[in-house]
Amino acid sequence: MELRGSSESEVLEVVSTGTVKPKGLEGKFWVYEQLDRRQDDLISVAISVERPHLIVITAMVNWRPP
Repeated sequence: MELRGSSESEVLEVVSTGTVKPKGLEGKFWVYEQLDRRQDDLISVAISVERPHLIVITAMVNWRPP
């Protein structure tokens, strides 16, 4: 997240309000959103849902859904 210039608040915003796309594995998802205040492309967050937890695996920028 830090290496890609994303803040914790941006990642939380994407996870809360972004578009969810299943990753093809049970409980794994991409969540992505374009944040107007950023100059780069979409922010995407790979997450794993392991109830009762939601685990952020990685955050990426300049990403497009497959």
